[in-house]
Amino acid sequence: MTEQADLTPVARHPRTIRSFVKRGGRIPPGAQKALNAAWEHYGLALDSYDVNTPVLNFDKLFAKVNPVILEIGFGMGHSLLAMAKANPDMNYLGVEVHEPGIARIIKSAAELGLTNLKIARVDAVWLLQKVVLPQSLFGVQIFFPDPWHKKRHEKRRLINAEFITLLNSRLVKKGWVHIATDWVPYAEQVQQLFEEAAETFQAILPGLQGLLPDKGERLLTKFERRGLRLGHEVRDLCYQKL
Repeated sequence: MTEQADLTPVARHPRTIRSFVKRGGRIPPGAQKALNAAWEHYGLALDSYDVNTPVLNFDKLFAKVNPVILEIGFGMGHSLLAMAKANPDMNYLGVEVHEPGIARIIKSAAELGLTNLKIARVDAVWLLQKVVLPQSLFGVQIFFPDPWHKKRHEKRRLINAEFITLLNSRLVKKGWVHIATDWVPYAEQVQQLFEEAAETFQAILPGLQGLLPDKGERLLTKFERRGLRLGHEVRDLCYQKL
């Protein structure tokens, strides 16, 4: 039996309410083999950090010193991979818990020889709180987070006032947040939350002044295509830290 790369995070986020559900899925043998071979290069080795103090030094993590963009929940990774390939002067850190998506993007990144992409399998909130240094991220992108449609599940939504405060602490000055969703009630809730955080964030247009690299070429995600087929309205919401 082929030994599999260890994707288990070294610590669990202490919250009992999570914004995601870990869904199963089979990793194709070819992707598993590539993952085993390339995880050491592309995977974030969290066991090398003291989780009691944020210490993730991006200048040492990546091959070149570039601004860092964090993508939370990249799914199968098509869009993130395209961005990393198209923007070699940016560094990308993708966070996901879906193992087939992790295997696929690492396999593709290795085939392309990308040096500006790293992957973490962990709760994104835990990563931001425990590992990422304050004022170290150039941008954060969250495309089609789980909308948790039912009223009783809204408390599970990733984006809330506490999360926005956390983002503010981890972004550099003039850093940005780009959120896309096809669930209008969620979009309206996000807008209200950022309006309430007007002292720290201002709304901007996607691509304004080149702040968001290559956004005009963002690939449609699987969830976006499904939403469009169902007639959902896709909204892109962008905010810049003051």
